[in-house]
Amino acid sequence: SATGASQGSLVFRSSTSPTSPFVSTGLVKTGEFFVKWRPSDGAPVSNWQLAMSNTGSPLWVKLVKSGTVFQAFYSHDGVRWGLGDQFNSAFDSANYLAGLQSLSDTITGPAITLDNVVVAP
Repeated sequence: SATGASQGSLVFRSSTSPTSPFVSTGLVKTGEFFVKWRPSDGAPVSNWQLAMSNTGSPLWVKLVKSGTVFQAFYSHDGVRWGLGDQFNSAFDSANYLAGLQSLSDTITGPAITLDNVVVAP
């Protein structure tokens, strides 16, 4: 993410361990849709980003897990979805942690709003 930018994301983790596998997808306020993941315990974190052209409008994100495959999607209208990235992760259990994350590199960074959240089995 860009320095001094706030971000909001949806996160799946296999456990509370700081080195556990995770997947995170969301938006950096400077206009990048991102996906970050650690595929296995202790592995390096990978990152994928896509610059968005209309940063002033809402961006929907969706993270789909099927077995060990994750797909991260984005949408400008909540109806038409684009595939951001797809990858395999070491955690295939049906038991994992899901949450929302809001971060800022600066106290005065622009606001991120997280709403309309649905976690479906």
